[in-house]
Amino acid sequence: MDRKPFGSKVFSNKGGFVYLLSHRTQILYIADISFVIMYLEVVPGCLVLESSTGSGSLTTSLARAVAHTFDFHEQRAGSARDDFERTGLSSLISVRVRDIQGEGFPSEFVGLADAVFLDLPQPRLAIPSAAKMLKQDGTLCSFSPCVEQVQRSCETLKWKLCAGQYCFFRYG
Repeated sequence: MDRKPFGSKVFSNKGGFVYLLSHRTQILYIADISFVIMYLEVVPGCLVLESSTGSGSLTTSLARAVAHTFDFHEQRAGSARDDFERTGLSSLISVRVRDIQGEGFPSEFVGLADAVFLDLPQPRLAIPSAAKMLKQDGTLCSFSPCVEQVQRSCETLKWKLCAGQYCFFRYG
């Protein structure tokens, strides 16, 4: 396999693509957030499902859409909820505690999501659920810190996701 520089767009033979980005931390930076929002085609009124909430930096940017964010960690979810309340975004964003890798997204969103964003240790475990949540033309984006996560997710996508688009980001 040829080495590609960070920032390259790499196409798969299955119709998807990968953008290679490099960062040393799990924090989403504004350049990455802008990139994600552009490729998810998020506009006001879109329904976006996100897992994991983390610091809430992406979630805040998704607030122009109707965003539902899920985090496994009760304290992180609570902190994000408090931040959204302080910044006046709580009417646009719902924060829930849920193990998306283990439980999947709630069934109330089946077929309704314009976009699903995954920032998880094992995103491949959430792909089957994410695929069910997406509208026919919905987009899945997984932000993964290592090539192995991307490879496993791509393998899962070959079998689980038939409709929509997908993109992966590698950093680290």
